[in-house]
Amino acid sequence: GYGLVLALAHRDREAFERMEDWAQRNLCIRQDPLMGWLWRPGEGVVDWHNATDGDLFRAWALLGAARVFGRTEGLERARDIARHLAWICSAPDPRGPGRLLLPGAETYVTTNGIVVNPSYIMPRALAELGEGRDLPDLVALAGDGTRLLRELAAEGVPPDWLKVTPAA
Repeated sequence: GYGLVLALAHRDREAFERMEDWAQRNLCIRQDPLMGWLWRPGEGVVDWHNATDGDLFRAWALLGAARVFGRTEGLERARDIARHLAWICSAPDPRGPGRLLLPGAETYVTTNGIVVNPSYIMPRALAELGEGRDLPDLVALAGDGTRLLRELAAEGVPPDWLKVTPAA
């Protein structure tokens, strides 16, 4: 996902196409449109769980490729990824209204809270992807994530990982 965003920023369509083709062939092994996150040479994907940041950046890059390269064949894929991010990679904020982006689709919801990684909350990517693919839930995730980031920043340097509970 990050590589696709960088290729897009540098207007390097050849690198973009090579990375997207590689991701399709090697990382898209799940039953949903998200990617398996851990790949090893000679073994392939060794952990099928997704990493939300990589999926978010991939979908955002696919959306941007339509504008920058005229590459529209990835728009439906971007929408499918974005839908799944909103549906299975987010959870209700235990502190009240809103939802927060989870680091992955599985195992980040506990009986007394949710685990988030603040660096995965990329409001611009969430908002642009939500607006570009008509997914208001993703736009709302951008706003809810921004609120959490502001709260964390007011306390100092945000942690890498955080458990959000009803009381905190």
